[in-house]
Amino acid sequence: MTYALKPIRSEAEYNAALAEVKRLWGARLGTPEGDRLDILATLIEVYESEHHPMDRGQILHDLPVVLSEAKELAVIPPKNDGTDDSPAPSFMDRTSARSFASLRTTAVR
Repeated sequence: MTYALKPIRSEAEYNAALAEVKRLWGARLGTPEGDRLDILATLIEVYESEHHPMDRGQILHDLPVVLSEAKELAVIPPKNDGTDDSPAPSFMDRTSARSFASLRTTAVR
């Protein structure tokens, strides 16, 4: 299912947008998929800043792990075959306090 590009107004929409990002993870910049990923990242960042704010201390605490995940993702391309075993980072399954926005700002492109 594809998330419509519109402001995120609920947790259900937030989760749908995260699922779409997971599907698109690894898309090349400048492609339609890469542009869609960038727009979704911005929408998620806005929603998280309003509904899931993080304190600066937590972001700095998590930074080494976020950078490690970003480096790993830059080397291992995700599977885009519909399976759920892509190397998407732990923030997408909400097992971590890190937000999508914190990874987006530190990701290696």
